[in-house]
Amino acid sequence: MKRLILLLGLIVIIFSCNTTEPPPQKPPEPEITLAQEDASAIEAWIKITTTNLQLPTTITLKRNNTVEQTISLLTQDSVIYIDSLLPKTTYTFQAFIHSSNQSFKSNELSVTTMDTTSHNFTWQTFTFGEHSSSVLNDVAIIDENNIWAVGEIFLNDSLGNPDPHAYGFAKWNGSEWKLFRLEATASNGNVSNVRPKGILVFNQNDIWFSGGSVWHWNGQNLIFSLERFNFFNGGPESIDKLWGTSDDNIYGVGTYGTIAHYTNGQW
Repeated sequence: MKRLILLLGLIVIIFSCNTTEPPPQKPPEPEITLAQEDASAIEAWIKITTTNLQLPTTITLKRNNTVEQTISLLTQDSVIYIDSLLPKTTYTFQAFIHSSNQSFKSNELSVTTMDTTSHNFTWQTFTFGEHSSSVLNDVAIIDENNIWAVGEIFLNDSLGNPDPHAYGFAKWNGSEWKLFRLEATASNGNVSNVRPKGILVFNQNDIWFSGGSVWHWNGQNLIFSLERFNFFNGGPESIDKLWGTSDDNIYGVGTYGTIAHYTNGQW
């Protein structure tokens, strides 16, 4: 019995002393990938993506096997801009890295530039206004049958005399322009004839006008969304142009460096 116990002990010791370690795993290979972001007739934008690459590093970008430029990479993702290309032409791009401890290349990327247009345009000219200094300040296109141009357009009255009350915008319905006046009522009951300097359209029932103050058309009523004297405390500032991504994210800019942001129903 003692001999059996001794034998088992020797077996345990033998196996427990086996300190052989698995071979070290090789680090993952670096990779560099080229992908087309965009292309025009004479320009291209190429995205460079790296994986397991020690940064910063320098790469050589070749176009049709000729060195295009040398680029210093600081981040894993970069977009480079290439100009002076020819229209309707296919180019091949490839990136190379050569250094003391790494040397490899990217995939080959084919980029085809766009063709130029024929430049055979047909123009139509439309004239607005009959007196004074009629002017259009901005335009918004919903579709080819729904275009809004804003400004101040002066016409003569029914007797042929100059009408001092300007029309605020012209609307294209696909076959003709029709003129409209914009009348807005403030919270104090005052009615004003709006002559917009800017327009921002999200759809035909969600249109924003600017020109000193800002007005919103909801498909039925023209509403003050920003009253100049309440917002600016009677100062000379104004909002003249608008830009936004939705009716809850709108920016207005104007005189005296004014910038206003609209969100959650408030400016």
